[in-house]
Amino acid sequence: MRPFFVARTTSGNVPRVTSRPYKTGELIISGSPVVLDANGELTLCAADPAEVTGIALNKAGSTPGWDAANSPTVVTGRKQELSCADANGDTIYGGESAAGTVPTKAHVDGQYGIAKDANGVWGVDLTDTTNKVVEIVDIDIDRKLFFFKIMETVRTFGG
Repeated sequence: MRPFFVARTTSGNVPRVTSRPYKTGELIISGSPVVLDANGELTLCAADPAEVTGIALNKAGSTPGWDAANSPTVVTGRKQELSCADANGDTIYGGESAAGTVPTKAHVDGQYGIAKDANGVWGVDLTDTTNKVVEIVDIDIDRKLFFFKIMETVRTFGG
């Protein structure tokens, strides 16, 4: 399954991306929905998230100074942060369904939950219409993609 990604914005502007600190030990991968905790650090969203701050654009520990190949010394000045495409009313994300379902026109305007697979990759959960997180705004049948916005009821910037 393909991870979530930023597809476009409704305004035609660039999406709002911020660099935020993440909690030590978090196994955040690119495309993961993330939320700010009480300490202002990004954490991976739990199953059926009630809040989403944005979508991670890189994995934890991948910014400059981290995981440097062939570096025998500790790199100083590195920041434990990752880039996050903030959930807002303008950004449209893309992704596949958690079950690999081919999208149809009937899915457009539908509101669904999200779920992750055994590899930690998130997808739209078309079977979950209770824990609504995303609203489908467009589809690409050939590439099996759903384009969606994070619903206003779960969007949070947390600071």
